[in-house]
Amino acid sequence: MTPKQYEKLVKHHRLCVEANKLTKLDKSKTATRLRLVAFKQEAGMYPDEYLKRFDKCWKD
Repeated sequence: MTPKQYEKLVKHHRLCVEANKLTKLDKSKTATRLRLVAFKQEAGMYPDEYLKRFDKCWKD
């Protein structure tokens, strides 16, 4: 595994952990919505979509 691949997997893992936390929060609160938008700006998609695509991506 190259250092670049490792960095990519670490980023995906960090974002998956954050997405798991965000999916458990109450989405009717303004603060949570702001966090969801911030996550989307960083990851390119909302937490639910991110988890569907990248959850457990480091396991084969």
